[in-house]
Amino acid sequence: MDILWEIVFQTVEILTLVFGFSGIALSVLLLFSPGLTLSLGKIFNRYFDVEKNLVHLDKYIQTDKFAYRHNVLAGLSLIIGSIIVLFFLFFRLDTGNFAGIFINPGKYSALIDILLNFMAILGKIVGFLSLVIGLFLLFAASQLKTLEEKMNTWFATQPIVDKLGSANHDIDTIVYKQPIIFGLIGLSASTLLTILAFINIFG
Repeated sequence: MDILWEIVFQTVEILTLVFGFSGIALSVLLLFSPGLTLSLGKIFNRYFDVEKNLVHLDKYIQTDKFAYRHNVLAGLSLIIGSIIVLFFLFFRLDTGNFAGIFINPGKYSALIDILLNFMAILGKIVGFLSLVIGLFLLFAASQLKTLEEKMNTWFATQPIVDKLGSANHDIDTIVYKQPIIFGLIGLSASTLLTILAFINIFG
């Protein structure tokens, strides 16, 4: 597993170096030839219409009919599954040993331990909720259905999609109005990024 982590880190470092060099080249071009940068930007700018593909995702799919039609089977399945999960999380899960499977002890161990404990707590909460829902399905399916209908809320995401689909040229306008300032900022950030990547790779 350590080899996999090493590959991931080296890939990130190489990509950082590539982005650093690209940023330096773009910043130098913006400083000394903003007109050419604008022309290249127009060549590389592309617009892809994905609206037709999103139509297939904008459908209401009712999944609760089976659970309420076979409430005993669904309730027992949820109860048994929740008990197994809760038993494992409370009595079998050792976060220290589990973290050792993925990474060496002592290296990022504190962060991994925090993440695993958070996931364990989240799993326990979900397990308890599943157990309660299973009991409701088994003994009070009609009350659960009434509660679900009250809690169901429809969120319209089309306005957000419309905003994401609109072209915005304000950023380009600001950058090309002040090419020296943005060129220097980009050059400084890209140079720092490149130096850090060099230190990590060859240091």
